[in-house]
Amino acid sequence: MSIWETIKSWFRIKSNKVTLDVVLNRPSEISESDLVEILNKAREGDVENELYAGVLYLKGARIPQDPSKAMEFLEKSAQASNLDAQKILAKEYMSGSCIPQNLKQSFEWFQKAAYRGDIESMHYLGLMYEEGHAVEKDIYKAIECFQKAADLGYAEAKVEIADIYYEGVDLPMDRTKACKMYKEILAGNTSTVDVGRIYMCLGQAYADKFFPCGLQEGEGITFLKNAIEKEYFEAVRILALLGKELDEGYRKWLFEFSAQHQDNPYCAFAMGICYENGYGTFKDYNSAFNYYKKSADLGDPWGMHCTACLYLKGLGVEESVDEWFRLETQAAEGGVPPAQYQIGVFYLRETRTEQSLEKAKRFLKSAADNHYDDAIKALKEIPDFGFQEESTSSQVNTQTQIPSEQKPEPQKIVQNFETQQPSTPTQVNTQTQIPNEQKPEPQKIVQNFETQQPSASTQMNTRTQIPNEQKPEPQKIVQNFETQQPSTPTQVNTQIQIPSEQKPEPQKIVQNFETQQPSAPTQVNTQTQIPSEQKPEQQ
Repeated sequence: MSIWETIKSWFRIKSNKVTLDVVLNRPSEISESDLVEILNKAREGDVENELYAGVLYLKGARIPQDPSKAMEFLEKSAQASNLDAQKILAKEYMSGSCIPQNLKQSFEWFQKAAYRGDIESMHYLGLMYEEGHAVEKDIYKAIECFQKAADLGYAEAKVEIADIYYEGVDLPMDRTKACKMYKEILAGNTSTVDVGRIYMCLGQAYADKFFPCGLQEGEGITFLKNAIEKEYFEAVRILALLGKELDEGYRKWLFEFSAQHQDNPYCAFAMGICYENGYGTFKDYNSAFNYYKKSADLGDPWGMHCTACLYLKGLGVEESVDEWFRLETQAAEGGVPPAQYQIGVFYLRETRTEQSLEKAKRFLKSAADNHYDDAIKALKEIPDFGFQEESTSSQVNTQTQIPSEQKPEPQKIVQNFETQQPSTPTQVNTQTQIPNEQKPEPQKIVQNFETQQPSASTQMNTRTQIPNEQKPEPQKIVQNFETQQPSTPTQVNTQIQIPSEQKPEPQKIVQNFETQQPSAPTQVNTQTQIPSEQKPEQQ
């Protein structure tokens, strides 16, 4: 054979040599002779060909799929310290796509590969520590694994660390640190990361005004625009909600882009915002309603909320409270904070049942968890033991609640019975009374509930509440019993009164507490409860 033929033969052998990339991604390029050679050498115990044979049996490429044979060859190659076999085996045990899932085996193989310096395995180990898969959940060990991989140039691991600080689930939230890391990732090699998602996170961090993120106004809006160009259309909705901060050029761009993609729910919502506020176009409530409704029909909760608002105001559509309630409830269930607040307030104002109170608390708490200020204020006004009316000089508190741990001692109550003098010898009413001239008319209360419109920026005090931290201490309550004097002889005192000529001796009151059988003229207010463990001993 000539030298030239020898060189050509050598290059042909090199070009036909099978690699892992070919086996994984282009198995159709493997010739019949190469396939036979791979299987024969794998049976002979060749570590590299055991890996190739295992992958081919696993994928069912060029040979019938056989998971049991695949795992047999991969296990042999991995036990012989083939790094690629260890990683593939670990991933298969994690996913359970072709073989039964075994997270413990997955963790062990990733650990072996990571110990040998494989950065991808370090990343996967971090994920397993973060989620608590086959190992006790440990966010600090997760960050340690991610950091080792990131220091070796694995950008995806650095994204994981930034996400942890961004979300603040298992560590204190630090949006400033997260955004700094996101920007560092964008400045480096981004071939292995989702750039659009990073732009989206940066834009969302800027839009969340409750948490400092270290981004300037121009940066935040630019990141949102970049996310939109990467087809992260949720950024369109965020940008539309920030419409007041946009200059006219951005507003026009937002309107034109949304018009081109109006079949997308986020873009349809943005079109509604533009028409309602005149961003990049003229104001048109009919068009705003149509686009909001289109967004709602496509499943966007924010579209449902804005459609509901127009139904309530009667803008661009005939006013309908029923449609408002239906759509606002759907939006609240979908996680829209202003909708959660409105529905929570609705249940507080319109009904007084225990079930409606629980619904009100649930929706208001969801809005408060999303840092909606009005919902936080409303929750503070709901005491633990029911609603309370505001007590002022012109309005009597009809139901003062005292937690069990704050109820005055029985002896103090006896003393109050002894010392408190009523203005007239009238019989004690067993219920808390409101003077006739102070009672609000029922019709007026109904009218107030009907005419007051909920507003995202206006807090609605549905019943005057006293937060737990503002409830009077027992001693203050005792003082009120002792010192409160009715304003006129005809005004009924809302506290417990006993006419002077009917006032029993302390010994008799103690007996009544013990037997719970007060006589008619000295009947104790039935709303004042005293726990059994606090009853005074019989004198």
